[in-house]
Amino acid sequence: MPIDDDKLLHAPLVFAQRWQHDVCKIDDFSASVQKLTGFGAVYFAQHDYMALVHPDDLPALEATLRTFSLKPTQQQTLAPYRILAADNATRWVSETLYHSENTEIFYSYLLDVSASQQQITQLNYQYKLLKKQQQIAPNGILVMNDQHEIVSWNPRLLALWDISANLFDLPDNHEIMEVIKSKVTDPESFIRDINMLRQPDSPDEIGREIQLRNGTTLERYSRALFDDNHVYQGRVWFMHDITQRKLEERILRDSEQLFSLAVKAANDGIWSWDFQTDSIWFSLHWKEQLGYSDAELPNSFASWEKVIYPEDYQLILAKVRDFISGRLAKFELLQKFYHKQGHTVYIRNCAVCESDKHGNVVRIVGAHTDITRQRTIEQELRELTLTDALTQLHNQHSFLQQLTNQVARCKRYKTELCLILLDLDGFYAFNVAHGYKKGDEILLQFTDILRQNSRDVDICARYGGEEFGLLLPETPIEGGLQLINRLRCALTQLKFEDEAITACFGISTWTRLNHPAATVETFIKTSDQALHQAKKQGCDRIVVG
Repeated sequence: MPIDDDKLLHAPLVFAQRWQHDVCKIDDFSASVQKLTGFGAVYFAQHDYMALVHPDDLPALEATLRTFSLKPTQQQTLAPYRILAADNATRWVSETLYHSENTEIFYSYLLDVSASQQQITQLNYQYKLLKKQQQIAPNGILVMNDQHEIVSWNPRLLALWDISANLFDLPDNHEIMEVIKSKVTDPESFIRDINMLRQPDSPDEIGREIQLRNGTTLERYSRALFDDNHVYQGRVWFMHDITQRKLEERILRDSEQLFSLAVKAANDGIWSWDFQTDSIWFSLHWKEQLGYSDAELPNSFASWEKVIYPEDYQLILAKVRDFISGRLAKFELLQKFYHKQGHTVYIRNCAVCESDKHGNVVRIVGAHTDITRQRTIEQELRELTLTDALTQLHNQHSFLQQLTNQVARCKRYKTELCLILLDLDGFYAFNVAHGYKKGDEILLQFTDILRQNSRDVDICARYGGEEFGLLLPETPIEGGLQLINRLRCALTQLKFEDEAITACFGISTWTRLNHPAATVETFIKTSDQALHQAKKQGCDRIVVG
């Protein structure tokens, strides 16, 4: 049936088809079909159109055409499928079928949808990528639609709240809210905030703190979601654990309180930068903080550059530019200065702007607070958390951190690392018999033995009670055994009331694990098991793991 209708003839991509003997026959086609396929009348006279269809799409297409040819449906649009054009390029085609007056004949309107299909493929890829990012995101993420139904969440959210994913399979959110209410310290305030945030016109939530009954502190952010037409689509929540940060802030506040009287009594050093005259001025105390008299340090940019660390000088210039331009809302930064005597002075620098009646910044005025002593105390506090109070060796927490770092170094540089765990034999009975004070004396004497027989690069720790740990970087098993024998020899000199002091040792090296999936945990476990095996054998024993 030739396509003689002028409208059809010039319509984009039209076939006249019929289903005969279980084969789709092409009776005629419009000229624009050739633009899509690259084949003309000669080709279609000798070949079936179906030969162009991608093998994966062919069965479904044939089934649809067969069904359509047998039913009086006036119109049907098929799912996009692929064809191979004459230039060997794969194109996506959307086909719409129409019955003609002759029920055996139907027309096919073909539309090249390759571009849109590529966009769909790209969108699908982006969706999968976004989903993957959400799955591995360090923050908990929760998304609700405009009907207040939970439509998406990630594993981190479940971990933060210690809840099961099965809760989200329930038909409504009631049970989820009941579980969450039981976990917060102020459920009434929590529910009130949630109900308020469900409104489309609710403002963004920034940094709302949530206290859980288990001691965890979460920080919550939320934002309403709108489409391009500003139609409300729902709301997304982000949550992350700030418990450690709050603890550090509390420690910092506690340390600051120790110096509050001194800080109040001290005068800040003042500086002023006049943009109209491009001049700078420093107060006397600003200069005294750095060990200079007023005359020794002229009020000039050269003086400023002389006493500040080079990288901090460039930093403050950039901060000033951002502050006066409005890109930086608050001016506060930590800087390092050279004291006249050569040591470093740590300064907290805060500043405000002065503007004229037109809003133009004409001056910036800042205050310097010397926080050098405060930083020293904070460093000491941090060291206390990593040091055993009795022996001044690394504690277990610090030792595990060092072990993690050393293992990472082994993996990167393909070096060796030896791990020794040891336990003083019968020490509990010794404490019971002689008292803990005498036991502490023995621990301190043994600590001296460890220090005297280890290298500067070796890491010694009191792992717990009478158990000690040693990390020997770039040391094979032979070197570790040599150290153990030196320690055993030294222990023979350590006696209490003629009672010999001995120890059992468990030793392993990183390369001896000989497994690509080896971890810090397996490394520790290997040495620990070796130590336990040595203790089972008796006193003064060594087992290699």
